[in-house]
Amino acid sequence: MNDIITLAQYEDVHSLGISNMREVESLNKALEAGHEISPSSGGGALRVESLEASLKVLTHQAKHCAFWGKVPKTPAYSTVEEYNQLSGVGGESGAFLPEGTLPETEDSSYNRAVELVKFMGTTRSVSHPMTLVKSSIGDVIAQENANGILWILKNLEQGLFNGDADMCYGGSATDSTHREGVEFNGLGKQIDAGNVIDIKGATLSEANFDFAAQQIASNYGNPTDVFYSFGAHEAFSKSVIPAERINMPTSAQGIDVGTNVRGVNTPFGRLQLNPDVFLNANKIAPSSSTAPKAPEAPASLAAAVMDGDDGVWTGHGGIGTYSYAVSAVNRYGESVATAITDDLVVATGSLGTTLTITNAAAITNAPEYYNLYKTVADGSMKYFIKRIAANSQNASGTTTYRETGYLVANTSTAYIGELSPQVVSVKQLAPLMKMDLATLAPSIRWMILCYMTFILYAPKKWVKLINVGQS
Repeated sequence: MNDIITLAQYEDVHSLGISNMREVESLNKALEAGHEISPSSGGGALRVESLEASLKVLTHQAKHCAFWGKVPKTPAYSTVEEYNQLSGVGGESGAFLPEGTLPETEDSSYNRAVELVKFMGTTRSVSHPMTLVKSSIGDVIAQENANGILWILKNLEQGLFNGDADMCYGGSATDSTHREGVEFNGLGKQIDAGNVIDIKGATLSEANFDFAAQQIASNYGNPTDVFYSFGAHEAFSKSVIPAERINMPTSAQGIDVGTNVRGVNTPFGRLQLNPDVFLNANKIAPSSSTAPKAPEAPASLAAAVMDGDDGVWTGHGGIGTYSYAVSAVNRYGESVATAITDDLVVATGSLGTTLTITNAAAITNAPEYYNLYKTVADGSMKYFIKRIAANSQNASGTTTYRETGYLVANTSTAYIGELSPQVVSVKQLAPLMKMDLATLAPSIRWMILCYMTFILYAPKKWVKLINVGQS
């Protein structure tokens, strides 16, 4: 052992009552690092564990936000974005006329529509001491900044597909009491109702793509892109395997099997396939609350006796026993799910029922809407199928939903349309930005914000396919 020590080491040694290098050497032997995973004695208790100098990302990355990466983005200049839609250039009267005759006057048809800019953000914080230590991930502020951006992008991607301004208390009202929630309207909400195609739990086929492309082209669109779940993509890729061809390899090569379909050629143009993880049908009923300020779980979910003739169970899951669950949601988070009082036994495909959601007996954090979960016929896993705006925020207040079997559990939604600035755009009043907060404690706090909305200028130039079966 080297007998030369620094002044600091000398002072540290003497502060422990050790007066010579022999005792220092003895102490060194007593504090051997060791290799125990959880040492309780010796130098292992003081050992700094070796961490790989990189952060393993176990969540999504920016590349997973497929729609956000491709959707056109343009500036917004107000919190209220108005735009005009040209819906017609004249009537259906004949254009042919006799020689020397004055043509009839034709008027173009315009609609003025509006979308409100909505606000997204997250607050991040790093303690001041954390900025001084040498971290295994490098600059912790930069890392938290990147994490915050990814969190925003995840919620933004989901909102671009599923955003619904009616998802709030009073959002379902059609009179002057109607309210608008904090979300902007996403692609699914803005597509024309006549362009919704129900494939009833089947997996996608080339015929589905051809028909959707035909629907878009018939409305003067140019179909370019498909956004759908991983499960739908895998199922479609497998469906073309029987037509697969394998090039014979040379003696030095092997062969690759399997098919990853990247596009579909339709009679109306090529469709680029874009699998999107945020369209996956894997959200199941939560067993715990997601946030301290989330609403109290509903007190009950009950089904009335099946009646009426609006049931469409045949072809939408079929005859069998269905179980449901419902959770309460506000902008802070989601409650634990409450299971239905009695499972719903569907004996005939033509009847529907009314589901009644009853609020908790005491309300601290009021619900804005509810997430409804449902099993497949005779199944046990409950999958998300729908959001329902709250009709009451009062204790023991009720909200009803008419269940006809139309939405099939464990299916997803696919979107097909023209991805051009004339058809669709994200209007940004303020792109992603960082805003520092006042220092009130030995920590650094800042917000990551963005102000934007989503506009589908031509609702008939996109198609929504619902009840898409998975692999």
